[in-house]
Parts: sequence; structure tokens; C-alpha cells
Amino acid sequence: MSAGARIRAILRKEWLELRKNKLVIGGMTVLPLVLVASALVMPAMMDLGAKPKGMGGLPPSLAGVPPGEALLMLLCDQFAALLLLTPTLLPATIAGHSVVGEKQARSLEPLLASPVETWELLVAKALTAVLPAIAIGWLSYGMCAVGYTFLASPRVAAHFIRPAWILGMLVLSTLLALVSTLLTVIVSSRTNDVRVAQGASAFIALPVLALGSLSLIGKTVVTVTHIAIASGVAALADALLLWLAVRLFQRERILTRWK
Repeated sequence: MSAGARIRAILRKEWLELRKNKLVIGGMTVLPLVLVASALVMPAMMDLGAKPKGMGGLPPSLAGVPPGEALLMLLCDQFAALLLLTPTLLPATIAGHSVVGEKQARSLEPLLASPVETWELLVAKALTAVLPAIAIGWLSYGMCAVGYTFLASPRVAAHFIRPAWILGMLVLSTLLALVSTLLTVIVSSRTNDVRVAQGASAFIALPVLALGSLSLIGKTVVTVTHIAIASGVAALADALLLWLAVRLFQRERILTRWK
């Protein structure tokens, strides 16, 4: 059996088990639904003709845009940053359970005793958590994009679905989700507490939230260059973390000494 076939077999096993955990599946849908609903309520709640109190300077790219509409664009960027983070935060629940939960359930040992390579096992477990989260993230962004097309002005809608955020959702969110998941898998392979493993992904959110905050206060507007640089860094981090995960995963210790 090839490596690809073994990875697919583990994926099928993991997803069949995941379908039984309604709490995890339900929890993964709450955050995206709240973000989408909040983002789509903004155009109806804001007075785009008035200048918001306390609003500072605007980025040069928004010069000439009415202040209220410009603020909505900046808020859209903030929500886009949060949606970009959705595939990063959601896999933690699955990935944290993938090793710690199986340790506790004693269902990991038979898999470790099989002829599956360590890297194949870790890639399959990472993909188990990442693929559903990516699909939810893309769907959430698509729902917001369609909503802004009908609820907001053409200028606001075009700002939300500009190439920078499309590239961010398709590429950067995927790479960040892998970073988050691999970090969680590494921690979960070294601990018996699933909460510690799940907390590892929180550190990935900080740089993206910082970029979204800079946009909100008018210091910059996220561009394709920003996304491309961040994607390159995330890709390197993914390669390093996968290598590190394989090196740190002690399958013999889990098989013989874990209690």
C-alpha cells in the first residue's frame, strides 16, 4: 500500500469517528455563524453619510471615500481578518483530541503498531482537522461576499472581495490552519491534557489580529504583498513544524509507557 493510500485510510477512519462527536461539529459552526451574522448586520446598522466621532486619518487608498463608507470598509477588513483566522482556530478542537483523546481512549495504540510511517500518521491527523475548517472558512467568506454584494454599496463589496482577501482566504488561511494544527499535534503528543494542546493555536492568531487592527485604525490596508509575505513565512513554518512533529512524536513511548 502506498503512502497516499495509507493517509487516505487514516483520514476515513478519523472522519468516521469525528461524525459521532456532535459537540465538536456543533462547536466548529458557532464561531463562523456569529462572525458572518455580525459582518452582514453592519451595513444596515451604520449611517454611511455621517462622519463617525473620533475617526482618525484614513489610509491613502481610501482618500475621497465618504467617511462613513470608509469606516465600513475598515470594519470589513477587520471581519475579513477574523474570517481568515477561522480555519486557524477551528482545527484545535479536533487536533487536540486526535492524539490526547485517543491516548485516553486507548484507540491510538493499534494505529501506532501498524506499518504506518510517523509522518503519514501526522499528516493524516493534521488533514483531518484542517480540511473541514478550511471548508467552513471559505464558505463563511463566500456568504459574507454574497451578502455585501446585496446589502452594501458596490465600493464596499469590491473592497471586501478584493484580490488581497481572496488570496488570503485561499492560500494564507490554509497555511495558517496547518501551522495551528501541527502545533496542536506536537503539543498533544507530549501532554495528557487536551486543553493545553488546544491552547497552542491561540498564538497564531496574534499576528493576523495585529494586521487587522492596523487596518482598522487607518494605518494600512491589507494588500496582496502583505498576504504573499505572510504566506511565504507560513509555508516555511509548516515545513519546519512537520519536521519537528515527526522528530518529537514518540510512538514507542506511547505504545509501551503511556499511562
